[in-house]
Amino acid sequence: MFPHPEPHRSRLRRRPTVTITTLLLLMILVGQSIAGAAPKPMVAQQQSVDPMNTVPYLQNGSFETGTDGLTNWTKSEGRVNLGVSILGGCQTVDLQDYPGIWTRSTTYGSVPVWNSIMGLKPVDDNDTGSFSGFSVSAVTTINAGSNKSVIPTGSKAVQLTLGSGSGTNGYHVVHGPAIVSDLFRGMAGQIVTLDWYAQTGGDDAAVLGYLLDTDANNDGTMSGTDADCQEYPILATTVSEVANWQFASVTIPATKSSYRFVFVGGTFDKSGGKASGASFWVDNISMGTSQTITFTLSGVTANFFGGVGTAPFSIASNASTSSGLPVTFTSSTPTRCTVTPAGLVTIVSSGTCTIVASQAGGDDGTTLWAAAPSISQSFTITAIAPTATSAPTNTPTNTPTTTATPTNTPTPTNTPTASNTPT
Repeated sequence: MFPHPEPHRSRLRRRPTVTITTLLLLMILVGQSIAGAAPKPMVAQQQSVDPMNTVPYLQNGSFETGTDGLTNWTKSEGRVNLGVSILGGCQTVDLQDYPGIWTRSTTYGSVPVWNSIMGLKPVDDNDTGSFSGFSVSAVTTINAGSNKSVIPTGSKAVQLTLGSGSGTNGYHVVHGPAIVSDLFRGMAGQIVTLDWYAQTGGDDAAVLGYLLDTDANNDGTMSGTDADCQEYPILATTVSEVANWQFASVTIPATKSSYRFVFVGGTFDKSGGKASGASFWVDNISMGTSQTITFTLSGVTANFFGGVGTAPFSIASNASTSSGLPVTFTSSTPTRCTVTPAGLVTIVSSGTCTIVASQAGGDDGTTLWAAAPSISQSFTITAIAPTATSAPTNTPTNTPTTTATPTNTPTPTNTPTASNTPT
Protein backbone atom coordinates (compact mmCIF):
# COMPACT_ATOMS: atom_id res chain seq x y z
CA MET A 1 0.00 0.00 0.00
CA PHE A 2 1.29 3.42 -0.90
CA PRO A 3 1.14 5.86 1.96
CA HIS A 4 -1.48 8.54 1.74
CA PRO A 5 -0.20 11.84 0.44
CA GLU A 6 0.55 14.46 3.01
CA PRO A 7 -2.24 16.94 3.48
CA HIS A 8 -1.84 20.22 1.56
CA ARG A 9 -1.73 22.25 4.74
CA SER A 10 1.21 20.18 6.02
CA ARG A 11 3.26 21.09 2.90
CA LEU A 12 2.48 24.73 3.46
CA ARG A 13 3.84 24.52 6.96
CA ARG A 14 7.13 23.13 5.68
CA ARG A 15 7.83 26.19 3.59
CA PRO A 16 10.38 28.56 5.04
CA THR A 17 8.93 31.28 7.18
CA VAL A 18 9.02 34.67 5.48
CA THR A 19 9.07 37.57 7.87
CA ILE A 20 7.93 41.09 7.20
CA THR A 21 11.54 42.22 7.33
CA THR A 22 12.55 39.74 4.64
CA LEU A 23 9.71 40.86 2.41
CA LEU A 24 10.67 44.49 2.81
CA LEU A 25 14.27 43.69 1.94
CA LEU A 26 13.22 41.80 -1.19
CA MET A 27 10.98 44.67 -2.23
CA ILE A 28 13.84 47.16 -1.81
CA LEU A 29 16.21 45.05 -3.92
CA VAL A 30 13.66 44.53 -6.68
CA GLY A 31 12.80 48.21 -6.61
CA GLN A 32 16.44 49.17 -7.04
CA SER A 33 16.75 46.95 -10.08
CA ILE A 34 13.59 48.35 -11.64
CA ALA A 35 14.59 51.91 -10.79
CA GLY A 36 17.78 51.54 -12.82
CA ALA A 37 20.45 50.55 -10.35
CA ALA A 38 23.75 49.98 -12.14
CA PRO A 39 23.55 46.56 -13.79
CA LYS A 40 26.50 44.28 -14.37
CA PRO A 41 28.82 45.53 -17.08
CA MET A 42 27.73 44.30 -20.50
CA VAL A 43 31.20 44.11 -21.99
CA ALA A 44 31.71 40.47 -21.13
CA GLN A 45 28.28 39.55 -22.51
CA GLN A 46 28.87 41.49 -25.71
CA GLN A 47 32.32 39.96 -26.10
CA SER A 48 31.39 36.39 -25.31
CA VAL A 49 32.75 33.63 -27.50
CA ASP A 50 30.57 32.95 -30.50
CA PRO A 51 28.89 29.59 -29.71
CA MET A 52 26.90 29.50 -32.96
CA ASN A 53 29.84 30.48 -35.19
CA THR A 54 28.04 33.59 -36.41
CA VAL A 55 31.16 35.77 -36.44
CA PRO A 56 32.28 36.04 -40.09
CA TYR A 57 35.70 35.50 -41.55
CA LEU A 58 37.83 38.61 -42.03
CA GLN A 59 35.90 41.32 -43.86
CA ASN A 60 37.17 44.09 -46.18
CA GLY A 61 40.81 43.05 -46.16
CA SER A 62 41.39 45.01 -49.37
CA PHE A 63 39.91 48.29 -48.02
CA GLU A 64 37.48 48.67 -50.90
CA THR A 65 34.19 48.70 -48.92
CA GLY A 66 32.47 51.86 -47.72
CA THR A 67 32.83 55.46 -48.80
CA ASP A 68 36.06 55.75 -46.80
CA GLY A 69 37.26 52.20 -47.53
CA LEU A 70 37.36 51.40 -43.81
CA THR A 71 34.15 49.43 -43.26
CA ASN A 72 34.83 46.67 -40.67
CA TRP A 73 37.84 48.61 -39.36
CA THR A 74 38.28 51.12 -36.54
CA LYS A 75 40.93 53.81 -36.87
CA SER A 76 42.85 55.53 -34.09
CA GLU A 77 44.27 58.80 -35.41
CA GLY A 78 46.61 59.66 -32.61
CA ARG A 79 49.72 58.59 -30.82
CA VAL A 80 49.98 54.96 -29.69
CA ASN A 81 52.13 54.28 -26.64
CA LEU A 82 52.87 50.58 -26.91
CA GLY A 83 52.55 48.83 -23.58
CA VAL A 84 50.05 51.43 -22.38
CA SER A 85 47.50 52.18 -25.11
CA ILE A 86 44.44 49.94 -25.56
CA LEU A 87 43.72 48.63 -29.07
CA GLY A 88 41.12 46.00 -29.91
CA GLY A 89 40.07 45.73 -26.25
CA CYS A 90 43.56 44.70 -25.13
CA GLN A 91 46.53 46.55 -23.75
CA THR A 92 49.13 46.80 -26.50
CA VAL A 93 52.49 45.05 -26.29
CA ASP A 94 55.65 46.69 -27.61
CA LEU A 95 56.81 44.30 -30.33
CA GLN A 96 59.46 46.66 -31.70
CA ASP A 97 62.91 45.07 -31.70
CA TYR A 98 64.91 48.08 -30.49
CA PRO A 99 68.33 46.37 -30.35
CA GLY A 100 67.65 44.90 -33.81
CA ILE A 101 67.33 48.39 -35.33
CA TRP A 102 71.12 48.59 -35.63
CA THR A 103 71.45 45.25 -37.42
CA ARG A 104 68.27 45.27 -39.50
CA SER A 105 68.13 43.73 -42.97
CA THR A 106 69.24 45.85 -45.90
CA THR A 107 65.87 44.94 -47.43
CA TYR A 108 64.58 47.90 -45.41
CA GLY A 109 67.24 50.37 -46.56
CA SER A 110 70.72 51.18 -45.33
CA VAL A 111 71.50 49.92 -41.82
CA PRO A 112 71.33 52.73 -39.22
CA VAL A 113 74.62 53.87 -37.68
CA TRP A 114 74.58 55.08 -34.11
CA ASN A 115 76.55 58.14 -33.01
CA SER A 116 76.55 58.59 -29.24
CA ILE A 117 76.89 62.36 -29.66
CA MET A 118 73.44 62.49 -31.28
CA GLY A 119 71.58 60.59 -28.56
CA LEU A 120 71.00 57.32 -26.76
CA LYS A 121 69.77 54.19 -28.46
CA PRO A 122 65.96 53.91 -28.05
CA VAL A 123 64.51 51.29 -25.68
CA ASP A 124 60.83 52.32 -25.94
CA ASP A 125 58.50 54.73 -27.75
CA ASN A 126 57.97 57.17 -24.88
CA ASP A 127 59.72 60.26 -26.29
CA THR A 128 58.16 63.44 -24.90
CA GLY A 129 58.62 65.58 -28.01
CA SER A 130 55.93 67.09 -30.23
CA PHE A 131 54.31 64.93 -32.92
CA SER A 132 51.37 65.71 -35.21
CA GLY A 133 49.61 64.86 -38.46
CA PHE A 134 48.29 61.44 -37.41
CA SER A 135 45.91 60.27 -40.14
CA VAL A 136 44.33 57.10 -41.54
CA SER A 137 42.69 56.90 -44.97
CA ALA A 138 42.09 54.54 -47.87
CA VAL A 139 44.02 55.91 -50.85
CA THR A 140 44.04 55.18 -54.57
CA THR A 141 47.54 56.43 -55.35
CA ILE A 142 50.89 56.18 -53.62
CA ASN A 143 53.64 58.70 -54.26
CA ALA A 144 56.41 56.14 -54.13
CA GLY A 145 57.84 55.73 -57.62
CA SER A 146 56.51 53.76 -60.56
CA ASN A 147 57.54 50.35 -59.25
CA LYS A 148 55.85 50.85 -55.88
CA SER A 149 52.86 53.05 -56.61
CA VAL A 150 50.73 50.26 -58.10
CA ILE A 151 48.04 49.18 -55.60
CA PRO A 152 48.49 45.39 -55.22
CA THR A 153 44.78 44.52 -55.29
CA GLY A 154 41.73 46.52 -56.27
CA SER A 155 41.88 50.29 -56.34
CA LYS A 156 42.63 51.18 -52.69
CA ALA A 157 45.10 50.57 -49.88
CA VAL A 158 44.98 51.93 -46.34
CA GLN A 159 47.58 54.56 -45.46
CA LEU A 160 48.69 55.33 -41.88
CA THR A 161 50.69 58.55 -41.62
CA LEU A 162 52.58 60.29 -38.83
CA GLY A 163 52.99 63.65 -40.49
CA SER A 164 55.84 65.26 -38.58
CA GLY A 165 57.69 65.11 -35.32
CA SER A 166 60.28 66.90 -33.26
CA GLY A 167 61.64 64.57 -30.62
CA THR A 168 63.24 65.38 -27.31
CA ASN A 169 65.87 62.72 -27.94
CA GLY A 170 67.87 61.82 -31.02
CA TYR A 171 67.11 58.32 -32.41
CA HIS A 172 63.63 58.35 -30.88
CA VAL A 173 60.87 55.91 -31.91
CA VAL A 174 57.23 57.02 -31.81
CA HIS A 175 54.12 55.05 -32.83
CA GLY A 176 50.71 55.98 -34.21
CA PRO A 177 48.21 56.03 -35.84
CA ALA A 178 46.57 52.58 -35.84
CA ILE A 179 43.74 50.50 -37.29
CA VAL A 180 41.92 47.55 -35.70
CA SER A 181 39.68 45.06 -37.51
CA ASP A 182 36.30 43.87 -36.35
CA LEU A 183 36.24 40.46 -34.67
CA PHE A 184 36.60 37.64 -37.16
CA ARG A 185 36.61 33.85 -37.18
CA GLY A 186 39.81 31.97 -37.97
CA MET A 187 40.42 28.31 -38.73
CA ALA A 188 43.38 26.48 -37.21
CA GLY A 189 46.22 25.99 -39.68
CA GLN A 190 45.01 28.52 -42.23
CA ILE A 191 47.27 31.43 -42.99
CA VAL A 192 46.57 35.14 -43.20
CA THR A 193 48.58 37.03 -45.82
CA LEU A 194 48.98 40.71 -46.61
CA ASP A 195 51.01 43.24 -48.60
CA TRP A 196 52.66 46.24 -46.95
CA TYR A 197 54.87 49.16 -47.84
CA ALA A 198 56.51 51.97 -45.85
CA GLN A 199 58.17 55.24 -46.83
CA THR A 200 60.21 57.89 -45.06
CA GLY A 201 58.86 61.35 -44.37
CA GLY A 202 60.86 63.44 -41.92
CA ASP A 203 62.84 60.24 -41.25
CA ASP A 204 62.43 56.45 -41.15
CA ALA A 205 59.21 54.54 -40.55
CA ALA A 206 58.66 52.27 -37.55
CA VAL A 207 55.80 49.88 -38.32
CA LEU A 208 54.21 46.78 -36.88
CA GLY A 209 51.22 44.50 -37.22
CA TYR A 210 49.88 41.51 -35.31
CA LEU A 211 47.06 39.03 -35.06
CA LEU A 212 45.30 39.50 -31.72
CA ASP A 213 43.47 36.70 -29.90
CA THR A 214 41.08 38.35 -27.45
CA ASP A 215 40.07 35.10 -25.73
CA ALA A 216 43.44 33.44 -25.35
CA ASN A 217 42.47 31.62 -22.15
CA ASN A 218 39.33 30.19 -23.79
CA ASP A 219 37.11 31.09 -20.84
CA GLY A 220 34.28 32.18 -23.11
CA THR A 221 34.58 35.93 -22.58
CA MET A 222 36.87 38.59 -23.99
CA SER A 223 37.53 40.59 -20.87
CA GLY A 224 40.68 42.45 -21.91
CA THR A 225 42.85 40.93 -19.20
CA ASP A 226 46.42 39.87 -19.82
CA ALA A 227 45.29 36.25 -19.69
CA ASP A 228 42.73 36.94 -22.42
CA CYS A 229 45.04 38.80 -24.82
CA GLN A 230 47.68 37.13 -26.99
CA GLU A 231 49.56 38.77 -29.88
CA TYR A 232 50.98 36.92 -32.88
CA PRO A 233 53.39 39.26 -34.73
CA ILE A 234 53.16 39.64 -38.51
CA LEU A 235 55.75 42.38 -38.93
CA ALA A 236 57.74 44.77 -36.74
CA THR A 237 60.60 46.78 -38.21
CA THR A 238 62.02 50.18 -39.02
CA VAL A 239 62.22 51.13 -42.70
CA SER A 240 64.09 53.64 -44.84
CA GLU A 241 63.05 52.21 -48.18
CA VAL A 242 61.88 48.95 -49.65
CA ALA A 243 62.25 48.09 -53.32
CA ASN A 244 58.66 46.94 -53.67
CA TRP A 245 55.56 45.96 -51.74
CA GLN A 246 56.42 43.40 -49.09
CA PHE A 247 54.57 40.13 -48.40
CA ALA A 248 53.88 38.94 -44.84
CA SER A 249 51.85 36.12 -43.31
CA VAL A 250 50.84 34.53 -40.01
CA THR A 251 49.27 31.14 -39.23
CA ILE A 252 45.96 30.93 -37.34
CA PRO A 253 46.80 28.99 -34.14
CA ALA A 254 43.32 27.69 -33.27
CA THR A 255 39.76 27.70 -34.57
CA LYS A 256 37.83 30.44 -32.78
CA SER A 257 35.87 33.64 -33.29
CA SER A 258 37.90 36.01 -31.14
CA TYR A 259 40.54 37.35 -33.53
CA ARG A 260 41.34 40.90 -34.59
CA PHE A 261 44.06 42.48 -36.69
CA VAL A 262 46.04 45.45 -35.39
CA PHE A 263 48.37 47.60 -37.53
CA VAL A 264 50.37 50.51 -36.12
CA GLY A 265 52.34 53.13 -38.04
CA GLY A 266 55.13 55.23 -36.64
CA THR A 267 58.55 56.78 -37.13
CA PHE A 268 62.20 56.28 -36.20
CA ASP A 269 64.70 59.15 -36.06
CA LYS A 270 67.43 57.33 -37.99
CA SER A 271 69.64 60.39 -38.42
CA GLY A 272 69.58 61.36 -34.75
CA GLY A 273 68.58 64.89 -35.76
CA LYS A 274 65.29 64.71 -33.75
CA ALA A 275 63.04 65.32 -36.80
CA SER A 276 60.76 62.46 -37.86
CA GLY A 277 57.61 61.39 -39.71
CA ALA A 278 56.69 58.54 -42.09
CA SER A 279 53.89 56.64 -43.84
CA PHE A 280 52.79 52.99 -43.79
CA TRP A 281 50.46 51.21 -46.23
CA VAL A 282 48.61 47.88 -45.89
CA ASP A 283 46.54 46.06 -48.51
CA ASN A 284 45.18 42.71 -49.66
CA ILE A 285 44.71 40.98 -46.29
CA SER A 286 43.38 37.51 -47.03
CA MET A 287 42.85 34.28 -45.16
CA GLY A 288 42.76 30.63 -46.19
CA THR A 289 44.94 27.78 -47.38
CA SER A 290 48.35 28.84 -48.68
CA GLN A 291 49.08 28.83 -52.41
CA THR A 292 52.03 29.68 -54.65
CA ILE A 293 52.60 31.15 -58.12
CA THR A 294 54.92 29.80 -60.80
CA PHE A 295 55.90 32.52 -63.27
CA THR A 296 58.72 33.01 -65.77
CA LEU A 297 59.45 35.32 -68.69
CA SER A 298 62.58 33.46 -69.70
CA GLY A 299 62.98 33.58 -73.45
CA VAL A 300 60.56 36.47 -73.96
CA THR A 301 62.00 39.23 -76.18
CA ALA A 302 60.58 42.28 -77.86
CA ASN A 303 61.75 45.11 -80.11
CA PHE A 304 60.99 48.79 -80.45
CA PHE A 305 61.85 51.30 -83.18
CA GLY A 306 60.43 54.51 -84.53
CA GLY A 307 57.43 54.58 -82.19
CA VAL A 308 56.43 51.03 -83.07
CA GLY A 309 57.06 47.96 -80.95
CA THR A 310 56.53 44.25 -81.26
CA ALA A 311 52.84 43.49 -81.74
CA PRO A 312 50.86 42.86 -78.47
CA PHE A 313 51.32 39.33 -77.17
CA SER A 314 49.97 37.21 -74.30
CA ILE A 315 51.94 35.91 -71.30
CA ALA A 316 48.94 34.21 -69.67
CA SER A 317 50.42 30.76 -70.23
CA ASN A 318 53.67 31.80 -68.54
CA ALA A 319 52.10 31.75 -65.06
CA SER A 320 50.06 29.32 -62.99
CA THR A 321 49.01 28.80 -59.35
CA SER A 322 49.02 25.77 -57.10
CA SER A 323 45.36 26.52 -56.30
CA GLY A 324 44.26 26.60 -59.93
CA LEU A 325 42.86 30.12 -59.45
CA PRO A 326 43.69 32.58 -62.26
CA VAL A 327 46.72 34.86 -62.12
CA THR A 328 46.39 38.64 -62.43
CA PHE A 329 49.14 40.66 -64.12
CA THR A 330 50.29 44.25 -63.58
CA SER A 331 53.21 46.24 -64.99
CA SER A 332 55.77 47.83 -62.68
CA THR A 333 57.23 49.72 -65.64
CA PRO A 334 54.29 51.29 -67.51
CA THR A 335 56.60 53.64 -69.43
CA ARG A 336 58.21 50.53 -70.97
CA CYS A 337 55.25 48.17 -71.26
CA THR A 338 51.65 47.78 -70.19
CA VAL A 339 49.72 44.59 -69.49
CA THR A 340 46.07 43.74 -69.03
CA PRO A 341 44.99 41.76 -65.95
CA ALA A 342 44.62 38.74 -68.26
CA GLY A 343 48.19 39.06 -69.52
CA LEU A 344 48.16 40.90 -72.87
CA VAL A 345 51.43 42.87 -73.12
CA THR A 346 51.85 46.04 -75.18
CA ILE A 347 55.31 47.48 -75.82
CA VAL A 348 55.65 51.22 -75.14
CA SER A 349 59.39 51.92 -75.39
CA SER A 350 62.78 50.21 -75.25
CA GLY A 351 64.32 49.15 -71.95
CA THR A 352 63.40 46.66 -69.21
CA CYS A 353 59.78 45.55 -68.85
CA THR A 354 58.84 44.20 -65.40
CA ILE A 355 55.59 42.29 -64.90
CA VAL A 356 54.10 41.25 -61.55
CA ALA A 357 51.98 38.10 -61.28
CA SER A 358 49.59 37.96 -58.32
CA GLN A 359 46.70 35.92 -57.02
CA ALA A 360 44.43 37.55 -54.43
CA GLY A 361 42.92 34.38 -52.98
CA GLY A 362 39.30 33.32 -52.86
CA ASP A 363 36.89 30.42 -52.66
CA ASP A 364 36.96 27.93 -55.54
CA GLY A 365 33.84 26.18 -54.26
CA THR A 366 35.81 23.64 -52.25
CA THR A 367 38.67 25.48 -50.56
CA LEU A 368 39.18 29.00 -49.23
CA TRP A 369 42.57 30.18 -50.49
CA ALA A 370 44.75 32.92 -49.07
CA ALA A 371 46.57 35.30 -51.42
CA ALA A 372 49.80 34.02 -52.90
CA PRO A 373 53.12 35.85 -52.69
CA SER A 374 53.47 37.95 -55.84
CA ILE A 375 56.30 37.23 -58.28
CA SER A 376 58.08 39.78 -60.52
CA GLN A 377 59.75 38.85 -63.80
CA SER A 378 61.43 41.01 -66.45
CA PHE A 379 62.46 40.91 -70.10
CA THR A 380 64.39 43.27 -72.38
CA ILE A 381 62.83 45.44 -75.06
CA THR A 382 65.58 46.03 -77.64
CA ALA A 383 65.85 49.28 -79.55
CA ILE A 384 66.31 48.48 -83.24
CA ALA A 385 68.63 50.82 -85.18
CA PRO A 386 67.85 51.78 -88.81
CA THR A 387 69.15 49.32 -91.41
CA ALA A 388 71.46 50.40 -94.28
CA THR A 389 68.77 49.88 -96.88
CA SER A 390 66.35 52.07 -95.06
CA ALA A 391 68.74 55.02 -94.82
CA PRO A 392 68.90 57.67 -97.56
CA THR A 393 71.70 57.25 -100.19
CA ASN A 394 74.50 59.74 -100.64
CA THR A 395 74.05 60.10 -104.44
CA PRO A 396 73.99 63.83 -105.06
CA THR A 397 70.84 65.14 -106.58
CA ASN A 398 72.41 68.36 -107.86
CA THR A 399 75.12 66.94 -110.16
CA PRO A 400 75.64 69.43 -112.99
CA THR A 401 74.46 68.20 -116.38
CA THR A 402 76.92 70.36 -118.39
CA THR A 403 80.25 69.12 -119.74
CA ALA A 404 83.64 70.54 -119.04
CA THR A 405 83.64 72.27 -122.43
CA PRO A 406 83.23 75.95 -121.77
CA THR A 407 79.91 77.23 -122.89
CA ASN A 408 81.14 80.80 -123.18
CA THR A 409 83.99 80.27 -125.71
CA PRO A 410 83.97 83.45 -127.73
CA THR A 411 83.06 83.17 -131.38
CA PRO A 412 84.50 86.06 -133.31
CA THR A 413 81.93 87.90 -135.25
CA ASN A 414 84.12 90.75 -136.51
CA THR A 415 86.70 88.94 -138.64
CA PRO A 416 87.72 91.47 -141.27
CA THR A 417 86.91 90.67 -144.92
CA ALA A 418 88.78 92.63 -147.57
CA SER A 419 86.35 94.45 -149.71
CA ASN A 420 88.88 96.55 -151.62
CA THR A 421 90.95 93.88 -153.20
CA PRO A 422 91.83 95.11 -156.62
CA THR A 423 90.45 93.36 -159.55
